[in-house]
Amino acid sequence: MNGIGLTSLENFPELKDLQILELNKNKIKGDDLKVLSNQCPSLYKLKIEENEIDSVDKFQCLTKL
Repeated sequence: MNGIGLTSLENFPELKDLQILELNKNKIKGDDLKVLSNQCPSLYKLKIEENEIDSVDKFQCLTKL
């Protein structure tokens, strides 16, 4: 899903077995990355270069406790 102009992950589908996701070159700001925790519980690699994320704190929601 590289370079397709995504601005939000709000309606991202539930993909329980998805392990690797590439979201490079979009317009994602990172405020809704928590959607991936819920919709993609098997995700272990996220490639999200060249987006509009302004802080590494936005990724905190992806850590597993």
